[in-house]
Amino acid sequence: MTGHALCILLCELADALELQPLENIVASSCEDALRAGGAPAWLAPLLARLIGRASMHLVDLLLPGSDIPLLLRVLAMLICPDPDQCPKADAYSSAVLHEALAAENGNEA
Repeated sequence: MTGHALCILLCELADALELQPLENIVASSCEDALRAGGAPAWLAPLLARLIGRASMHLVDLLLPGSDIPLLLRVLAMLICPDPDQCPKADAYSSAVLHEALAAENGNEA
C-alpha cells in the first residue's frame, strides 16, 4: 500500500463498524463465501452466524471492553505517513479522539 491507503482503509473500517456490529459484518461475509463455496442453503446462514458470534467472543477475549472503531482511528493516526495531508485526518483529529476517549472514560470532552 502506498501513500494514505492504509490510514484510509482503517478509517473506513472504523466507519463501517460504527454502522453495524463486527459480528454482522463477519457473518455476512462468511455466508457469502459459504454459499459461493457450495454450502447447502439451510447450512450457510447457520454457520455464518456461529462464525460471527465466535469472532465477537475472540475479540472480547483479546480486547476486552474495547472500542474497536476508536482503536482503528488511533492506529490510523499513528501509521499515517503525513497526517497534515491525509484525506481522513478529520476522522482521527486530536479533537475527535479526545472527545471519544473522554466519552469512553465517562467524562465530558
